[in-house]
Amino acid sequence: AQMSAQSRQVLTALVDLLYECQEYSEQNGMKSHSLAVIWAPNLFRFATPQEELKSLRLVTSIVEFLITHPDTVNQ
Repeated sequence: AQMSAQSRQVLTALVDLLYECQEYSEQNGMKSHSLAVIWAPNLFRFATPQEELKSLRLVTSIVEFLITHPDTVNQ
């Protein structure tokens, strides 16, 4: 599925911000995995809570990858 230009801009800005946050993990205690755990449930929507629970590990990994590789958002 294609993402709208506006959605891609928002995602790019968010991923860039999260990348910056994890760069300061020594000071703020927020490594990329911790940020992904917090943000992943807010970035993906599922039809049922059961689907969300089943997919949580996968979507957290996807968000963590985006945080650690922010340039992939625009590819």
